[in-house]
Amino acid sequence: MAGTDPAYFRYAVIVAILMFALVYVHIKTKPGRAWAAIRQSEPAALAAGINTTLYKLWALALASFITGVAGGVLAGAVHYLYSIGFPTQDSITLLAVTLMGGAYSMWGAVVAALLYQFLPALLNNWGVSADWLIILFGVGVLQVLTTAPAGLADQVPRDLKRLAKLLRSPRRTRRTT
Repeated sequence: MAGTDPAYFRYAVIVAILMFALVYVHIKTKPGRAWAAIRQSEPAALAAGINTTLYKLWALALASFITGVAGGVLAGAVHYLYSIGFPTQDSITLLAVTLMGGAYSMWGAVVAALLYQFLPALLNNWGVSADWLIILFGVGVLQVLTTAPAGLADQVPRDLKRLAKLLRSPRRTRRTT
């Protein structure tokens, strides 16, 4: 289906867009509201009559389906999948960038993907050792967990709005008597 690299890239982008659309539809409908209620307070969701077991299993099934599709797309690129090709350090790095990007929003996944792909390339272009990447991700996770639990996808727009508001407001001068 996708014999060349550009064709495979287009194929992968189309599949990614379809998966994002699938998740978006789920988030904007009844399951998404149920998941939000369960995330806020499981006892309150139970009291509201939400079948938490059903919706947790639904979330697991959706995540498993998307993971399977992603694995199929990856297998199309590398032609074989072995567990040795996925070291533990990569899993820890993925967790770190997911927390930094924002685990509760779809834009957080986009930010995490950008961090995961472009930050190592940027450090490589600057001639910085790859060991510094682990340190940067560690510091980034600590920063996000302490100042922005919703991740950079939530924090950066909020900080930019505050900065724009601050820049637009007239400066107040102090009167000295």
